[in-house]
Amino acid sequence: MSNITIGIFVGLSLLISLTNKQKVFRVNYFIATAAIYFVLLASLFYSSNSEYALKKLGTLAPLLLLPLSFAVVPSVVIEYLRNHLKDFLKVYVASIIVLVLISLFMMLSNYDLDIILQGKRSFLHQLGLWNNIDSLYLSYHLSIATLVTGYLFFISKKSWKALGGSLVFIFLFSVLLYFSFKASIMAFLLGIAMLTILINQRKLWILFSGLFVCILGLIVFVPSINSRFSELLIVKNPEHKTLESVTIRNTINECSFEIMPHASLFGYGIGDSKQELLDCFASKESALFDLSYNTHNQYLSLILAVGFIGLLVFFLSYGYLGIQSLNKKNYLAVALLFLFAVWMLAENILERQEGVFYFSLFLNFLFVLNFNASTSAGSLVLSHEKVIDTFEKDNR
Repeated sequence: MSNITIGIFVGLSLLISLTNKQKVFRVNYFIATAAIYFVLLASLFYSSNSEYALKKLGTLAPLLLLPLSFAVVPSVVIEYLRNHLKDFLKVYVASIIVLVLISLFMMLSNYDLDIILQGKRSFLHQLGLWNNIDSLYLSYHLSIATLVTGYLFFISKKSWKALGGSLVFIFLFSVLLYFSFKASIMAFLLGIAMLTILINQRKLWILFSGLFVCILGLIVFVPSINSRFSELLIVKNPEHKTLESVTIRNTINECSFEIMPHASLFGYGIGDSKQELLDCFASKESALFDLSYNTHNQYLSLILAVGFIGLLVFFLSYGYLGIQSLNKKNYLAVALLFLFAVWMLAENILERQEGVFYFSLFLNFLFVLNFNASTSAGSLVLSHEKVIDTFEKDNR
C-alpha cells in the first residue's frame, strides 16, 4: 500500500510540473532534503551484501522521491499550501481522531473494561488495533497530532475555535498518556516546549504550563506512570516477551558501541551494517539475533551504515532546513523536526517504509514552504505570524 501511495504522489507531482508552463526545480531544497539518501546510495559500492543493500535502498526511496516531488511542483502549488496550511493540519488531526476512536471501539469490543483501564505494559505491547497498527506507532501519530492541535489552538482567533481546539488537545493528550510510551511523550513535550519558546506568546505559555503541571503531577502521584518514566527509553518487540526491556536495551547498546569504532568515517555500508550488529547479538544474546533487532537508535544506525561522515551529512542537511525555517518563522517545522530528533534516540524511524514515508512527508511538506520558485528562500507568511502581529498591535 505504501508503494502505491508513494507512486501516486510522485506521479501527480510530476504531472502537475510537466503540465505547468513555468518549470521550477528548487536545487538547494532538493540537495538538503535528499542528501542522506545519496550518502546511503554511495555506501552500496563498499557493501558486500548488495542484495540486502538494494532492498534497504528501496525501503528508503521516499527520502529521495518525496523531496523530488516537492522540488518540482509549481510555485502556485506551494503558495496554495501556504495559504491552506491550517486546513491541511485540521484534516490530519481529524484523521487521527477517527483512527483513535476506531481503535478505542475495537479495544472495547475485544477486551474487558477493567483490563483496558489497567493499561499494563504487556497489554499495550500486544494490543491489536485497526488496520494492524502497532500501539507504539499510534502513540507517534498522537504525538504529532497533539503538537499540531496546540499550534492550531494558538492561531485560532475566535473563542469558540480556541475552546474546541483545547478540548481536542485534552482528548488526544489523554490518549497519548494512556499508552504511556515514554519516547512519544518526551518527544511531544520537548516539541511543544520548543514551539512555545519560539512563538513566545502568553496563550501558548498558559497551555504549556498547565501541561507541565499535569505531567509532573501524574508522574509523582500515579505509580504506573511513575514506573514507566523510571527508564528513559523503551526498546520493544511484541514478538518476544521473555526478555526484560532493560536487558534488551543494554545488550543492544553494548553491541552498538562495541562495533561502532570499526565503522569509522564511512561505516560498514548499508548492506553490511545490520549483519555486523546481528553477529554481535549472536555472541551475547541469541534471542536478539533470532528476532533480528536493530539499534533502536537512528543515529547509531546511521553511524554503522555510513559512518560519522554520514551522520554529519544528516545533521548538516536537516540543520540547514531548520535554520531556514527559523529565518522564515516557520516554527511548526522546527518543532516537528525537534520532535522527530527525539524519537530517533529511541527508534529507527527509517527502518520501515511506513516510518520513512511518515518522516519524509511531514518534513518535506513543511520545509518546502520556506523556498520560492528559485533556488533561494522566498518569503513565508504563516498564519501564526498574523496572529502575533495582532497581539503586538493590541499591546501598543
